[in-house]
Amino acid sequence: MSRVFIVQRPAQYDRTKGGWVNKYDLSPASEHGELVFLLRPGNIFKAKLADALERLERELKDFSSEDHLLAVGDPVAIAAAVMVASRASGGTVSLLKFDRLTGRYDPYRISLNNG
Repeated sequence: MSRVFIVQRPAQYDRTKGGWVNKYDLSPASEHGELVFLLRPGNIFKAKLADALERLERELKDFSSEDHLLAVGDPVAIAAAVMVASRASGGTVSLLKFDRLTGRYDPYRISLNNG
């Protein structure tokens, strides 16, 4: 079964609840596979970049051309996840993009091997 790797859970910190609260419902992406969250919510700070890269390497080590990335979160985290996934899959990554008209996620396959 394919997987949908979500770079970061889109959430905001709620002081009254004392924790992170989801911003969006990502469940429509599950039609493309099992949802797997890669990084916790929040900014990727320079001092923590190495930790984030280590986690991405670990979680995406067996990323394949059948899997997908849902590019939500910190732009640095998204770029790093695409780079790591591309290396793991031999240069092919499928990104999911939300279509507001249909309420679904559409895959956009990008391959460095053949354009």
